[in-house]
Amino acid sequence: MDTKAKNTGLLFKRFFVEILFSILMVYLIFQMIAGLIVDTFSSIRNAQELTLKDLKNICFICGSEREEIEKYYTGKEGFSKHELDHNITSYFCYIFYLKDKKQSEYAGIESYVNATLEKDSINWLPVNR
Repeated sequence: MDTKAKNTGLLFKRFFVEILFSILMVYLIFQMIAGLIVDTFSSIRNAQELTLKDLKNICFICGSEREEIEKYYTGKEGFSKHELDHNITSYFCYIFYLKDKKQSEYAGIESYVNATLEKDSINWLPVNR
């Protein structure tokens, strides 16, 4: 009987050690997955902040920065005035206008813009180079 009691005691000890190990491993794996999720969301948030910063400080069409643009305009509305001059909606409307128009009716600049669009190029935009 003495050996049977020792075996039972060892089985209970082993059972508790294995349960504790399993709980510890599940906890560690959960913490690693949670850390990956938090890290991914923080990198996405940082990328969005950089994008918003660029949208507020760089002209989408010509690529000029806010400080550069405000040197040439007087008053506080320099960058917003410049953005109105380079209205992105007008560029999209022009592209759709070219897609609707027959190629045989294109003027010189329209032919050039259409040719660059077909090559997936943006050389026709007033980009700051």
